[in-house]
Amino acid sequence: MVEQNLKGSSNLLLNEKSPYLLQHAYNPVNWFPWGEEAFKKAREGNKPVFLSIGYSTCHWCHVMARESFQDNTVAEILNESFISIKVDREERPDIDEIYITACQMMTGRAGWPLTVFMTPDKKPFFAGTYFPRGGQKDKPGLIEILERVKSLWESRGEDLVAQGEKMIQTIKEEQDNFTKDYPLSHETLETAYTQLEQQFDPVDGGFGKAPKFPEAQKTFFLLRWWHRTGNEKALKMVNLTLDSLRKGGIYDQLGYGFHRYSTDDEWLVPHFEKMLYDQALLSRAYLEGYQVTGEGKYAQTAKEIFEYVIREMENPEGGFYSAQNAESEGEEGKYFVWDRSEVIKILGEEKGTVFCDFFGITPQGNFDEKRSVLHINKTFHKFSQDREIPLKELKEILEEGRSSLLTARQNRVEPSKDDKILTSWNGLMIASLALGAGILKEPAYEKTALKAANFVLQNMTTEDGELFRRFREGEKVIAGYLDDYAFFVHGLLELYELTFDSLYLSKAVELNEKMLDLFWDEENKGFFYVKKVTEDMPFRVKKYFDSEIPSGNAIASMNLLRIGYITYNENLKKIGIETINSYSMQISRYPHVFPSVLGSLNFSLGPVKEIIITGKKDDPSTLKLLTELRERFLPLKVSVFYDGDNRLLEDLIPHLKNYQLDKDTSTAYLCENYTCLNPVSDSSKLAELLDK
Repeated sequence: MVEQNLKGSSNLLLNEKSPYLLQHAYNPVNWFPWGEEAFKKAREGNKPVFLSIGYSTCHWCHVMARESFQDNTVAEILNESFISIKVDREERPDIDEIYITACQMMTGRAGWPLTVFMTPDKKPFFAGTYFPRGGQKDKPGLIEILERVKSLWESRGEDLVAQGEKMIQTIKEEQDNFTKDYPLSHETLETAYTQLEQQFDPVDGGFGKAPKFPEAQKTFFLLRWWHRTGNEKALKMVNLTLDSLRKGGIYDQLGYGFHRYSTDDEWLVPHFEKMLYDQALLSRAYLEGYQVTGEGKYAQTAKEIFEYVIREMENPEGGFYSAQNAESEGEEGKYFVWDRSEVIKILGEEKGTVFCDFFGITPQGNFDEKRSVLHINKTFHKFSQDREIPLKELKEILEEGRSSLLTARQNRVEPSKDDKILTSWNGLMIASLALGAGILKEPAYEKTALKAANFVLQNMTTEDGELFRRFREGEKVIAGYLDDYAFFVHGLLELYELTFDSLYLSKAVELNEKMLDLFWDEENKGFFYVKKVTEDMPFRVKKYFDSEIPSGNAIASMNLLRIGYITYNENLKKIGIETINSYSMQISRYPHVFPSVLGSLNFSLGPVKEIIITGKKDDPSTLKLLTELRERFLPLKVSVFYDGDNRLLEDLIPHLKNYQLDKDTSTAYLCENYTCLNPVSDSSKLAELLDK
């Protein structure tokens, strides 16, 4: 949504495609997009740069925009004394990474909107997050800060330049301080588990205090720790977290899908934006929870998330949009919250009262004075018993009510969508849909995942096979970052193990090689985030920590190990382990903040099972073998299918020619470290081997 300023004139952001930048195209602030033109003007005018970084569905970004960037007084100060630059952090995470690190170092906290003051040479000397227009208690307002920085620049500009240079040098030294060759082992995993156990919320699940993020990556690690050790408490931590998330207001009880995070410990009141990456990661968490426990509620939640994504986030040509806004009509959550009287009017007194009581819609509200965020605080069975309503009747009331309210909600003004397509986030979603298609036996998920993967391959690649970061309205721009390659390869590998179409394995291998060529640090090992140093950025960063998404190095290392095992390429396995170890001392100290890297470490410790199935792909005996394979949680395995006539696959895995095919039935080979057990054709016998 492009908001008009008071004068109706536009700035340079009107020429951009980013939905976030376009939201500011009619601000009275003379915004520049990130680029040499802005910094040239700053140098020529000897002006400091005011950098504002955010994203289109960020609530506090909207608040700061309304309070300050649409305000003529603020605009006059910025336009006279600063060069102002807007950056979409989702399009340019390389820029965001450097300056949010600077903010963290300067203030001890960071987030969005990110507000940075820096020199014309891109060196930050002051940073913060949201600033109100005017001061509040002990917090200075933006106008006060602008005037202060303006005065300091005029009187002590050299000091600010020196401060900025020192900050960049500090960040660079921190980035270069990678300590490798420190032994990572089973004990590292154990330390991580202990640290997570100490942070775990035993009442509401999740980790730490509000604001609480779902942190699906930590559930992935805990499930793998349970698989390796049989530690039941690890599994209970996952179960409580998944159960609490699904019942909470952080989950959209009507339209499904997860909001970004909770403002409280109980997962009750969220910030209402919905991010594609959360749907991808959390759907996988529920799928893995279903594999481990067999609990149908986890399978159902994954299905609901996929329903939301396909309904709301899928581009008609393929691929997925990035996010849905928290706001509509300028108010956060307005689309999602309900007044009790409104619900009863729609559903009727009797059924409406049951619905409201089940979903916690009270007369006083839990969001503001009257409106409530829907959540569940009793199970179906408990509520049924307390109200003496037969379980079947209760489920009918709730489902009919959900459908009616969803229809009514669709008549409200919907939150806007950020409809750009990001390669990395699409890779995560493709991977989860592919996993879900196999586990849940749902062809629609396979079709959607294939459509998205083919969209990226056809629309977001260069002539020489490199990836672009972003696609919107026919425009593909920005050279892909490490995440784009690593996450998309991850999606292609999951697609291959679903479809066993060797094209997707071939593309995964090809893009993995591109990633090595473009990002690998031969001297210190590990992967840089950007492919080369440009005038845009002062240096190349590396990312190992998980943030809202897994680190690119973590997923890259896992891809290298998987492809290494699938294709029997020892060099790729070696590089995968080198990637894990390239930050090994830091990981060994605080392993719980590297859960995705720990997933790769767990895989590297093995034992990895190589499962080769031969036969005809559509043969019923093949499907039985695959069912046994897919319904189990097997984090230490790779799988290949061979029909005896696949030249592309034979080129990738030459030793497949050694496997004899039985024309009458399919066969499974369970191998480890180049040694295979006797082949089996009976699915029950394969099940016995897998369960051992």
